Amino acid sequence: MRAILACFAVLLGACGSVAAPAAASPPAPTPTAPAALLAAPLEACGTVKAWTAPTAAQAGSITIGSMTHRVNAGTNHGATGFVVNVGTDMCVFGGLDGQPAPYLGATVIDSPFCGAVLAFTPATADVAGSVTLLHFAAVTLSLPAGVDLGAPRLGVKRCVTVATTTAGDAAIRGRAAASIGDMELGLWCGAVKNYATGSAIAIGSKRWEIAGGTAYDTVGPNGPDRTTAGKAMCLAAALDDQGRITRYLTSEMPPGEGGLVTTYVPSTAATTGTLVFSYKYVRTVAAGTTLQGLEVGKYACVTLGLDAAGDRVVTGSVACGGVGF
Repeated sequence: MRAILACFAVLLGACGSVAAPAAASPPAPTPTAPAALLAAPLEACGTVKAWTAPTAAQAGSITIGSMTHRVNAGTNHGATGFVVNVGTDMCVFGGLDGQPAPYLGATVIDSPFCGAVLAFTPATADVAGSVTLLHFAAVTLSLPAGVDLGAPRLGVKRCVTVATTTAGDAAIRGRAAASIGDMELGLWCGAVKNYATGSAIAIGSKRWEIAGGTAYDTVGPNGPDRTTAGKAMCLAAALDDQGRITRYLTSEMPPGEGGLVTTYVPSTAATTGTLVFSYKYVRTVAAGTTLQGLEVGKYACVTLGLDAAGDRVVTGSVACGGVGF
């Protein structure tokens, strides 16, 4: 799906330095983010201080900022095109500290830096907090005292600016300026139940209010608004702390999609299953659906349909004929 493929573009940007934040306060109790997203492995971001590459039989190690991690034997974090080098500000994800690694690699520290919020401890005027984002995997960033990120909902995408501290740890500097990157591509897909421009949209079993003054996004290659009641469509949208849409566009729901499988819980005759691509893209598998040959860590392609509520569900598996996620 073209819209979802776009999210894999890496936005390159330089990172400055900020003073080391105060010690983080104990995590405050928060609601739980969606369980499928919490299955993502560790991602570490900051300045690479030391690097010992693993071999096929022996684990390596990486010191990034003030933390040292074991790098699983047999992994190749440079396979994504970014070579791990001492002195470089970067992120390394998957294959760390013995965690399973169906998907791993390295990348620069994005600017803006975006991901679904998995955990959030707000900073106060005097005490630092922290935010865990689902970037390529799950990365926890310090939030210096006095930096206000509002009250982001868990599981909802947020974009921030990030720099490295004097210790080499990645820290949030503040909210990123509003951009198309704020939108969760493929936020939800299903049959459009009703749609009132500038007011609200309901797709399948979900409904969102549209914040006042928000128009359909026609910037750049985006076409005119063709959102149609009764039609199977996908919504790409940015949400504010109240869950209201602040930027959005729609596209026709594709008949199928594919990607790298990182979680798979088969359905039964009576219950739905779960399929996750690249740790991020969670799909419901229709009850009674058998997905032939599907394996975690392998690419798979599936067909899509609608359930009784009008929500997108996976309805079968097919041979991959093109590029997925």
